[in-house]
Amino acid sequence: ADIQPNGRLFFPNIAIVPADGSQEPIDLTRSGYGDLAPVWHKSGGMISWKTGRYGYRQHGGHGAHYDVQAQFLNQDAWDRFRRTKEDVAVEEGAKDDTEEKDQKPDGDSPPEPVVFNSKGASERQARLTIHSSDLSDFELNTKANTLYYLSAFENGYDLWSHDFREDKTTRLLALNAESATLQLLSDDSAVIVLSDGVLHKVDLQSDEPATEPIPVTAEFSIDIAGERKAILHHVWQTTQDRIYTPEVLEEADWDTRYADYVAIVDDLGNNRDLSEVISEFAGELNVSHAYSRFDSESLVKTGAIGAVLEYENGGGMRIAEILVPGPLSKASGRAAPGHTIVAVNDQPLNDTVNFYALMADRVDLPTRLTLRDGRESYDAVVRPVTQEEERAWLHRAWVESRHQLVERLSEGRLGYVYIPQMSDDTYRQVYSDIFGRHYDKEAIVIDVRDNRGGDLVDWLVQLFSGTQYMWNVPNGRVAQGEPLTEWVKPSIALTNEGAYSDGHCFVASWKRLGIGTLVGMPVTGTCTYAGWEMLGGGDIRAGTPRMGIRDIDGDWMERKTTYPDVRVEADPTSVIAGRDLQLEKAVETLLEELDES
Repeated sequence: ADIQPNGRLFFPNIAIVPADGSQEPIDLTRSGYGDLAPVWHKSGGMISWKTGRYGYRQHGGHGAHYDVQAQFLNQDAWDRFRRTKEDVAVEEGAKDDTEEKDQKPDGDSPPEPVVFNSKGASERQARLTIHSSDLSDFELNTKANTLYYLSAFENGYDLWSHDFREDKTTRLLALNAESATLQLLSDDSAVIVLSDGVLHKVDLQSDEPATEPIPVTAEFSIDIAGERKAILHHVWQTTQDRIYTPEVLEEADWDTRYADYVAIVDDLGNNRDLSEVISEFAGELNVSHAYSRFDSESLVKTGAIGAVLEYENGGGMRIAEILVPGPLSKASGRAAPGHTIVAVNDQPLNDTVNFYALMADRVDLPTRLTLRDGRESYDAVVRPVTQEEERAWLHRAWVESRHQLVERLSEGRLGYVYIPQMSDDTYRQVYSDIFGRHYDKEAIVIDVRDNRGGDLVDWLVQLFSGTQYMWNVPNGRVAQGEPLTEWVKPSIALTNEGAYSDGHCFVASWKRLGIGTLVGMPVTGTCTYAGWEMLGGGDIRAGTPRMGIRDIDGDWMERKTTYPDVRVEADPTSVIAGRDLQLEKAVETLLEELDES
């Protein structure tokens, strides 16, 4: 079993636990890095699992690259595994590369008990993979001389093998799958792989493993109304079982609310409406991380051209700004802000023909735009991208504009970083900015407005809490010194009402630890861990907070507001005028603190 001893969550260990509960669990791993998915080998003499002790680890969250690790339960099993090809040949009468002779046990004979020798157990462990990776699934063959596993490197999951006798790792099958699992046949002749919903049989008996798809057909009927009621019941039940404190259920009168909502399920015509009902139902709890989201993957994708557009009277779309990475910028050197899109694929825009309706399902398809520059019309053929890509370009442009604003307002004294969410890639960008772009600055402005959450608070607290305790002096010149990977200069944090989840955890910790001044608006307490799951037919994702967090005063951080030291509202008038009063105040405050110190 995997256990989480001593209250240390997220990094489980592997333990042997007597089935009758007669003894305490025996912890086999004790690595602290996270070990999971233990499997007993068919021989009974070993246990294998996934371990994060060797590979890359994310800064945000608890993601890691894994290896397969094995524990051998006694010395005999350990010695047999470590035999070389030559050892096996000698033991089997010099037969080439064979294991022990096939001896079929009497079907009526009970299996011999496996003796676990706990003494020296930690010395009888082995790393079975030669490369840490995004590891999905694995299995050892009967003789434990070959490991088969599904691993992702540059792209998706592929099928790999490692031959311990030959010490050879091979990619058997390129799948490039987003998700995959495997299972060996009992005679080790083939491995069955389920990748992205498709079954494959990989023949392992030939020199070149051959693969063939396994056709599967199934028919079933669904009681849609019954399924929707079952989904709502599941939300009610799992919330009742897992909510971080039962006090929330009592306040909401959860059972009564369930009866109210289940009564309207029969009137729903689709799962999008059901998702809305679940959000309303979960909203009765008055806590964060309690809502439902309908999966819109199957919906129409509206193409984007890489431009900020404004409606004009008559139906045209005026270009306010062109994004440099976008399709319009690449397709036309003539297009410019102030020009108007008047037709799409020869279909004129007017008060009844919507531009975005004409861009439906146009992603990556050649699309002719007719534009007018005030004097004459001209065409530009673009390949639209997704709305998500365009939003990413807009986001990067906005962040860069904040960098430039802080540079200008501080006359080059201050640096700036934006933390939109608590993730590994965000941390790496922040780290790159403060130690690259802004390392020579006197101080840094840390912007966590509208932070979407994640799990990065501890990394960020450490990053911005550095205290200089050594200096490096190469050839008589004073250099950075220790700590090398923490910011030791002053900083200020900027927040607003949209800092959510781990975004709230961060500003609350910033304030509690006194790392620096907090500027902006009050942040509602949403520092809890969510418990998301996909429901029913796979198109509704819902959850409620399953783990609460208490601060050092013993208070739940959920619903506990964090107040800034300097309150600044981003009023609509200033936003429309292009002003960022909150960032301006953060720069002003930090400069004053520097000048006073």
